[in-house]
Amino acid sequence: MNEERKLHQVLKTGDKEIINSYFEEIYNKYKGLVCFVIAKYIKNYDDIVDIAQDVFLSFFNNADKVNSSIKYYLTTSAKNKALNYIKKYSRVSIVDDNELDVIQDIKNDNGDTFEYVMEVLKETLTTQEYEILCLHLLDNYTFKKISLKQNINESTVKTLYYRAVKKGKLAIERKYNDE
Repeated sequence: MNEERKLHQVLKTGDKEIINSYFEEIYNKYKGLVCFVIAKYIKNYDDIVDIAQDVFLSFFNNADKVNSSIKYYLTTSAKNKALNYIKKYSRVSIVDDNELDVIQDIKNDNGDTFEYVMEVLKETLTTQEYEILCLHLLDNYTFKKISLKQNINESTVKTLYYRAVKKGKLAIERKYNDE
């Protein structure tokens, strides 16, 4: 008897001991594979274990809806949960080292770099550009979330963000060169 058929028969019994025993059997059989799939995307061991637990919890909660092979369901779920984790928690910024040097050298009269840069940006950018830049960089909002908050198209948010970055860099460089 294949695993899927057995799963549905076990669920039909309604006997919690039998169901728990079969789920434990599935967990022990596939936990290594699920962790392996997740480890292709995530490198932190604790995160891998947490995501694997989410995969199995999701499987156990939705077992009655599983129509494909259990192995396929678990590996696909592992991959999707790993990718969702990356999307949710990863923030990648590529910054040129020269830009960092310029920003580190800029200080206002009190020696406050961050506040001074924010002042320059506020003076240079439109209110909407400044707000989008802050929401994305400081509050970690996604472009989609900003578009919902601002009630504008996501592609418009991206355009305004990249324009703000470009204008901001030029303004900061100008201020630095003027001083």
